[in-house]
Amino acid sequence: LLGALSDKAPKVRVDASQELSLMGPSAIPTLLNVLTTKQKTHWRFYVADILGRIGTPALTPLLKLLENERSLVWHVASVAVQRMRKKAAPALKKLCKMLGQTSSSRRRGIADILASIGPSSLSCLRYYASHPNSKLREVAVYALGRLASPHMSQPVPIEIIKNRYAKANFTGKYHKEIYDAELIKQAKRKAKGIGPTKKKVDSKAMILVQINDKYLQQIVVILANSLGDTDKAVHRESVWALGQVGKVANTLLPQLLKDSRCLQDMVCVQALPQTWIQIATIS
Repeated sequence: LLGALSDKAPKVRVDASQELSLMGPSAIPTLLNVLTTKQKTHWRFYVADILGRIGTPALTPLLKLLENERSLVWHVASVAVQRMRKKAAPALKKLCKMLGQTSSSRRRGIADILASIGPSSLSCLRYYASHPNSKLREVAVYALGRLASPHMSQPVPIEIIKNRYAKANFTGKYHKEIYDAELIKQAKRKAKGIGPTKKKVDSKAMILVQINDKYLQQIVVILANSLGDTDKAVHRESVWALGQVGKVANTLLPQLLKDSRCLQDMVCVQALPQTWIQIATIS
């Protein structure tokens, strides 16, 4: 099966990946060996995806690999944990501590994992958003933007319900979620409750999982404080992150329209107009 991950035919690679993930915990030692030995890079990323789908049983050994000094091993392990989404929540306390202790080059990787876990990471990110260390405040604001962003959502193909039901159930503000069989089952159940429409659903359309506005409002409160941060990097990240939140952040739009601090920061100047547009148009 591992050899099949290098097959020229995409279907063979996908089938091999699926079979390995279905083996569950029994496949973990072999898969971890691929991550930590001199294997082809594409194998490692396939394996990261498989371990992510296996979920919680693979979490503990992957967390140990996040302490590995080799950058490629660390990166692939972080991808695997990020792939777990909510299933990585049991490690939230350790990951939160790791964010404050890891090197600056790896902080964003940990921030991506925390964002992928979902709203349960809010208390950790709130803590770091007001931390005395400006670098930690900056990465916390980045993670909050990732958590809120509709553009970072994890899509699930909905060929399973094409030509059948309204897309109305799948519009709104979205949050990334694990791409697995259970989510597809949920999509089917939702679809059955809507009824047919005249308009066919495109086979390439995607289902995205909604994040509650209550959590977005909490993120806005945190970012409102970060927007006034004296550190320009934190301020810049706050401008970008508010754009990811979208319309829920509309109370801060007047302040953003008059944000003269951005004029002194070229990166911020580039991000600001897009943030205005996103807050004004994303629903």
